[in-house]
Amino acid sequence: MHRLPTQVQILSSRGDEQSRFPPLQPARLFEPTLRDLINSCALSPSLTGALHLLNDDIESSHIIAQADEKNQSSNLVHSILHRREGDYWNSKWWIDHLSHPFLEELYETSEQEAKLMAKKFVDDVEKTVNNGNETKQLEQRQWKELSGLIQCKMKTRSQESKRPPKRYTEDSESEGSEDYEEEVVTKKRAAPKKAASPAKKVLTSPKKTQKTEEGQDVKGEKQEETKNGEHKEEAKQEEKAVEEKEEKEEKEEEKEEKKEEKKEEKEEKEEEKEEKEEEKEEKKEEKEEDKKIEEEKQEEKNGEEESK
Repeated sequence: MHRLPTQVQILSSRGDEQSRFPPLQPARLFEPTLRDLINSCALSPSLTGALHLLNDDIESSHIIAQADEKNQSSNLVHSILHRREGDYWNSKWWIDHLSHPFLEELYETSEQEAKLMAKKFVDDVEKTVNNGNETKQLEQRQWKELSGLIQCKMKTRSQESKRPPKRYTEDSESEGSEDYEEEVVTKKRAAPKKAASPAKKVLTSPKKTQKTEEGQDVKGEKQEETKNGEHKEEAKQEEKAVEEKEEKEEKEEEKEEKKEEKKEEKEEKEEEKEEKEEEKEEKKEEKEEDKKIEEEKQEEKNGEEESK
């Protein structure tokens, strides 16, 4: 980061001590004053977004990544920021739909295996955060990921400054970006006697170039539409699954409520039955007592008559 402003270079000190490692899920910005300063550095969108991410500024990083979805570096930043804000499913979705050599460099394996390891890292973070486990080891891995990505982008930026002038395309990042397409100039060797007509070159070469660029634009638009369609479809399926789960839970709750109501009704009926039995028993006892009193009175009466 030695070519960045001195104030921004403070971000590199976050790896000096374990206690300063960026948290897995930041609750606040590391240094709020750096937001405007990072934006004013005139860097590529992906590098700007990565620096915001290192400053724990998820919001600023997200705005830039969303506006630069055609660039694979920004898509990698997009994946990391979703992981850090706790949107783990979305983080793994972006890993599946991006292709970046830094993943192979970071995990020292093939692209396919690197993607699997990156998604496994997302799962490890989710499990650790949800269970409240120790985070230092994962924070250290995250620091290696973030600082390594920024160093990779800075190295590429340094190399680009030494190359010949470049022609930027619509699929590249904004002006000043290290992601570019070099202008390719093809020269045809002229025949010894029949030289190609200058007018013919002017008419044919631009048409071929224009046709190629238009084809690339159409292809890029179709790929973008396909990617957005897949994303929307997966999000729709996820939403449907959540709705079905909630509906199932509601039905289970209703079933439990009805079961509880029936149980209460049964208990009430049992209580009423017991009360009636008790009343009946009390009346029976009263009747027997009355009968006993009548018999005693009759005996007294008979005894009086016999004495007379």
